[in-house]
Amino acid sequence: MIMRLFNWKKKKTKDFTDFPPIGGLMVSKLITEQGYKPLFMYREKRVMPEDSGWRIFSGYETPEFTDDPNNTGIYNPSTILKLDDSIYDLLLKGVGSVYERKDAKSDWYQVQDFEMQDDYMVEQDITERWRLTINN
Repeated sequence: MIMRLFNWKKKKTKDFTDFPPIGGLMVSKLITEQGYKPLFMYREKRVMPEDSGWRIFSGYETPEFTDDPNNTGIYNPSTILKLDDSIYDLLLKGVGSVYERKDAKSDWYQVQDFEMQDDYMVEQDITERWRLTINN
């Protein structure tokens, strides 16, 4: 009788506990509860110290869905990275970052024409001839 020994490689699942402490992610429940993949995400100014500013959506949410606060949740980055680790590097990008992709298998690309809700210009006259204009 010949015995064969197989060296089965266990698939390692990363727990992402070593991910930098950026704060919580606001994520659509279509992703966390219904298994959709993230297709659109943006980072706005944090609302509170424990908020990362990231807002992550599947792209299938209707305006009515997103208007209901019960349809999103705040999650630790490691929880969402276990669902889709393609966003790992994106989560390290700064405020004002906006990314999307066509489907779950395509690459992420940066969006240039998305306006943040709190994105507005503030103007201040410095002298009669000089005016300072900055983003809030």
